[in-house]
Amino acid sequence: MKYQDFIESHTVAADYKENENNKCESVQMVSVENAEKACKMAQKELAEKLLEMNDMNLAADMLGRIRDEKI
Repeated sequence: MKYQDFIESHTVAADYKENENNKCESVQMVSVENAEKACKMAQKELAEKLLEMNDMNLAADMLGRIRDEKI
């Protein structure tokens, strides 16, 4: 199972109410535990993808772009 599929299968709708206007909205949420598991799954998928690459310069470039990406 890919991490995107895992997130989708563990997403639940939750009602969210702001204090200011008492309007209730339904938002999509994932538990902390499931979000952490999905992150580990994504890291594993990335590692597998990088290990499959024949061009190590391309793999290093990809890692550099990921490292430099603003979060």
